[in-house]
Amino acid sequence: MPEGMQAREDPLVAFQWILEIENLNAAHFVAVQGLGSECQMYAYREAGQHQLTRFVPGRMRTQTLHCEYGLTPSPDLFEWAMKCIGGEVDRRDASIQMLDSRGAEEKLRFNLYSCWACAWNGAPLNTLEGGVAIASFSMCYEYLELG
Repeated sequence: MPEGMQAREDPLVAFQWILEIENLNAAHFVAVQGLGSECQMYAYREAGQHQLTRFVPGRMRTQTLHCEYGLTPSPDLFEWAMKCIGGEVDRRDASIQMLDSRGAEEKLRFNLYSCWACAWNGAPLNTLEGGVAIASFSMCYEYLELG
């Protein structure tokens, strides 16, 4: 590499990642959506300043994580989801590890705290189609951090 040139850092790819849920023999996940949080904002106008609208921060809200996974014989994920959906909320921590393009090394980690399953959907079954049985579930989380 020529002197003075910095080593190139490639962006992370969206297909090399791992979802881990505390103490679960989880499935092989194929897609995850809903990683994020937002802060509500409230607008107000000051007396005498009618042309200017100001904003103040409100409550912080995380999104719901929607996960799709290849259905496996392990009942762990299903049992956890049914327990939570049935009213016995079992909060667990989870993390999403972003890997390098080879899938060999963790480059970034998102930690999700106090997660609990809020929905589960079984895989559509059709004898005329080939492919993997993909089920889905959703989980709420209370806090997100970059770890």
